[in-house]
Amino acid sequence: MRKNFVTSKPNFENELHPPWAKFLLLHFVTLEKRLCSISNKSAPQDIIPTSVLKYLLKTFPAMFTDAINCVLCSGDFPNELKHGMVMPLNKKSDEVNELKNYRPVTNIRSMAKLIEKAVLGQIEGHLLSNGLWPVHQSAYRGNLPTETSLIFCLEAIQKSIDEL
Repeated sequence: MRKNFVTSKPNFENELHPPWAKFLLLHFVTLEKRLCSISNKSAPQDIIPTSVLKYLLKTFPAMFTDAINCVLCSGDFPNELKHGMVMPLNKKSDEVNELKNYRPVTNIRSMAKLIEKAVLGQIEGHLLSNGLWPVHQSAYRGNLPTETSLIFCLEAIQKSIDEL
């Protein structure tokens, strides 16, 4: 097995890639964690089912790590992975005839999900480590339920009432 997965790193110091757009090279252990967080459901356009992809990743970790690191370093997301299938999903199972009860869900390929999770993990890490994420932001964050925001709002309202 090779010791170095990526032999050269492109220079991001140009106007096409501003300094904040640098992504760290992904280690296969991190990649495996990201893959485990993806459900085994496969999109209709997937050539390889997600369960098989997970097996292949454990068998050939360097190959997948190299592929994702190429995307992270180049900033070019493969065109083949940009397509998804949008399907309506019923929010309320008992009212199937109302269009307002449906929300669009896009099924994307498993490899696209994996790249998305790799990028998301680095963006979240950057936002948190640099204090750029609002303290009371609870949407789209793990381990911070919306109940936390509700409690904060209720406490702010109660404080305002008490100050009257």
